[in-house]
Amino acid sequence: MPAGFALYRMRFPGRKLIGRLILATYIFPGILLLVPVYQMMASLGLVDSLLGLIVINVTFSAPFSVWLMHGFFDSVPLALDEAAAVDGAGRLRTLNQIVLPLIMPGIATISIYAFIMAWTEFAFSSVLIADDKLRTLPVGLNAIMGQYTVRWGWTTAGAVLALLPVVIFFAFVGKYFVRGLTQGAVK
Repeated sequence: MPAGFALYRMRFPGRKLIGRLILATYIFPGILLLVPVYQMMASLGLVDSLLGLIVINVTFSAPFSVWLMHGFFDSVPLALDEAAAVDGAGRLRTLNQIVLPLIMPGIATISIYAFIMAWTEFAFSSVLIADDKLRTLPVGLNAIMGQYTVRWGWTTAGAVLALLPVVIFFAFVGKYFVRGLTQGAVK
């Protein structure tokens, strides 16, 4: 939220360039970065650790989340920021007390997006995690499948268990999600 607020509500030199660079991060598919990311994580000692997966998931979901916030920040009139400034509120207070409550649908949309992206991520977690105790659910489901046979009962049960947290999360945040899909789309 602070990055999106700074990028889309504040005026500073290079703001448009940073916005374009954020979009440029999606030119390259994540799978192309698998080997360099592995080498970087190995040099940092983050291979076979959950912290490494957290870093990867945040790195890949943050640019899109910041870009997606553009529409939501645009839906809040700048006059509210100006009125808060006249009343003596700084930028952080304006974000927390004025803008943040108005963009809750956007926050819900981004939360669901980031959660689903992290929950279903397979490529990096299958490469970065070797310890069976640290494996993620998609990697574990892949291990259930044999080379020549598929245990359909186990696979189906695992898929249902994998779906459960997403459904529960959506049950809490879903009311904002539907509003968030359309609110940020129109200026």
